[in-house]
This record gives sequence, C-alpha cells and structure tokens, in this order.
Amino acid sequence: MSNLSDKMASVLITRYNIRANFIGSDKSSLNLDNKWLAHRRDLFNRYCLPSVRHQSLTNFTWFVMFDPDTPAEYYDYLDGVITPVFARSQQEAHDKINTSLESFEYCVSTRLDNDDALEKSHLFRAREIAFAGINSSMSMPHVINFRSGADYDVIKRKLFLRDYPTSNFFSLVSDRSGGEKLRFATEFHHVNVFKELDNFNIKTLDPMWLIAIHDQNVGNTVHGTKEVGTDMLQSLFGIEA
Repeated sequence: MSNLSDKMASVLITRYNIRANFIGSDKSSLNLDNKWLAHRRDLFNRYCLPSVRHQSLTNFTWFVMFDPDTPAEYYDYLDGVITPVFARSQQEAHDKINTSLESFEYCVSTRLDNDDALEKSHLFRAREIAFAGINSSMSMPHVINFRSGADYDVIKRKLFLRDYPTSNFFSLVSDRSGGEKLRFATEFHHVNVFKELDNFNIKTLDPMWLIAIHDQNVGNTVHGTKEVGTDMLQSLFGIEA
C-alpha cells in the first residue's frame, strides 16, 4: 500500500438486533420478535438508510450486525448496500469484521444506531480528521466526536438542535500496532469512551447526526432546546419530512 489513504479502512457499524456487550452497556437483550423487527425496519428505512445512501464519502463499508436467526426479509432487500454480519454476540461480530479488514493497517469506524441518521458529510469529515490524528501521532485508539446534532420528534414532526459532548455517533480511530486487532466504536459505551481515550470533540455549524425520538427507543426524550425548520431533514440527511 503506497499511502495512508490506502492503508485505512472507513467503516460504519450498526447493531441491528444482536446483544450488545460493549463496555458499560446494559443493552443485553436479543430481539427476534417480528413486531419489533417490523417496526424497527420501518424506522431504519425512513431515517437510517437514506442518510447513509446520501453520504458524500463512497469508499466505506457498512457492517450491520444481525442475529443468525433473523428472518431474511429484514436484510435481503439491502443486498449491495450493507455487509451483513451474522453473529451471536458483538464480540463474534467484531472478530468477523476484523478478519474482513485484515489487509488494512488503520481503521476509522463510526457507530450508528438502526433508528438514527448521519449528516451527509459525516463519514467524509471523520476520515479527514482521522488522517490528521494519525499524521500528528495522536495516541491509539482515539475518538472523533461531532457534538452538534439534532433530535427529531417523529410524532410531532419537530426538529431541535442539540449539543451532545458524549454522543453515541462517535468514530474510533485504531491501528494494528504491536500485532493487535483493530478496535471498533461499537466496542465502547459512548459515555465511558470519552473518559478513557484521547478525543477530538468538535462543534459544527450544521447538525452532524439525528436521533429519531419515538415510542420504542431507550431514550425517548427530546434534549435539544432550539427548534429549527424540518427542511434540514432533506437537505442534510436525505430524509423526507
């Protein structure tokens, strides 16, 4: 590999319905209930999927982690868009992802929940900042976080800007120094990781992520305080209001 760009993988990782075992997590449940899966597929198709399809960065891999017993109807239609990872645990999924990336020396991985969304330049900006961190010999692994985002109340159809210095949309930059495996953002709890690792914590003019507030998510409270027009949904996230 001739340059840093060739040596670094950009990946997006989404936990769809397998048990979470990242450090500090209490989301240990496995969900194979068809009612839950159908509702989550609707949210995924409405918010998560279009935002990823609108990313300005094109050379990235989207790994989506499914339990092996998940009915095919929930992932077959995504052929060519995602790389499904079937595993009984996140550790098993991470091992499989590591194997698929064995030709890369570095990785910038970004975490995205299956009912949330990323601003269209999110992955591109994370990759550029990862280059800067590596070139400046920043400690490995380290965190990139865009703290400026938005909450969207899907029932009231209202959008609020939010500052979130420990957001769950962070990216992790890691390498294989010392023969170690690559590390991934989905291995860490989004609050604890900022205490444990060096980080870039960045404010931006536009919201870089969106949390869909609905009746079945864990944190279903709007924390944003400044209401803005919903035209941002389409222009920044590719989402139909």
